[in-house]
Amino acid sequence: MTDEIKASFTCPNCGPISIRVEDETNDDSAVTCASCGVRFGTWGEVKAKVTDAAAAEVRARLRGAFSGLKGWKIT
Repeated sequence: MTDEIKASFTCPNCGPISIRVEDETNDDSAVTCASCGVRFGTWGEVKAKVTDAAAAEVRARLRGAFSGLKGWKIT
């Protein structure tokens, strides 16, 4: 098991991609596909989605690590 949680993005036009964010980034900055330019949303929206996905992954790992132990319940 790794301590790393990776986020991946899939462009509806290009498949797995690299994202492009403006040099002067703030939560209202546009996030686009580096290849074709399709817009994924704002930096704030993307950060929120990645944070939610990472939190779900951590919860799942904790549930797995503590499953079967009496007196432990991960919600």
